[in-house]
Amino acid sequence: MRIGLLGFGKWAQILIKVLLFLPNIKISCIYSRTKKQSVLNYVNKKNFFNNWKNLIASKNFDALIIALPPQLNIKIFNSIKKKNIPVLFEKPLSTKTSEISQITNFCRKSKNAKMFVNYIDLHNYELKNITKKISKFDTAEAMITSYAEPKSYVSSLWEYLPHFIAYFIQLTGDSNPKIVFIKKKIFSKKKILYTIKLIFKRKQKLFTVNIKSGWYKKKVRRIIFKKNKKILSIYNGNKITRDNDFQNKNIYNPLFNSLKNFISNSKKGLKNVDDIELTSNVTALIKKIEKLKR
Repeated sequence: MRIGLLGFGKWAQILIKVLLFLPNIKISCIYSRTKKQSVLNYVNKKNFFNNWKNLIASKNFDALIIALPPQLNIKIFNSIKKKNIPVLFEKPLSTKTSEISQITNFCRKSKNAKMFVNYIDLHNYELKNITKKISKFDTAEAMITSYAEPKSYVSSLWEYLPHFIAYFIQLTGDSNPKIVFIKKKIFSKKKILYTIKLIFKRKQKLFTVNIKSGWYKKKVRRIIFKKNKKILSIYNGNKITRDNDFQNKNIYNPLFNSLKNFISNSKKGLKNVDDIELTSNVTALIKKIEKLKR
């Protein structure tokens, strides 16, 4: 199967490492605006593109993986939405709820659209094992932060929250939790932390989630699961990109599993409704959080 890759940043290069260990997969073409010499380590000159529209026009692929800044996703989506091409979008689809709604609404109505969203945490073996014990927990303390300087609260929400909100919606089956409060704590210009408290319902029981998101003094991607304030399990999502031993540990690597799932579904010609519905629910919830923040 031929994979076309749009983007060649740090994350795209991690994707390439994983793709190279998948059987019967060829990276057939790559788009990069500036990194031609590095790209030529993987494809020949003919299959290097410095314009993403030209890559799509080449048709030298069976499926596409998009690893570009989210503001470009809507343009790419509009150019391929009727072409019946399997496409994997790295989260977030956009930092604008209107654009995400446009994408999800089209995919829901279309008979042929094969759009997938890469929620990597849902493929993490550690988190899956913890999920099996969900009946033992009543609270989760989640933290997702980055070193980067904030541009706006909204971009902070969309950059980090979708991963964990997608997980908690899938975990509890509740796509409309109660938003209890949103707090903002400013330590300095580069240290801003937002705390959002959500209460989900799961089988008639309440499950409390406190999510801290934003820019802080260190990069964190963690969930602490508790029962009566006692810590029972801890999930460290940063291991997703730290484990580069894909050849020996690929069955445990969530990125390997997510890409394998995407390729398998693409070969079968499946339309991934679950991803679209989940993305739609995540979008609706973050939209409510945005409104309350104002």
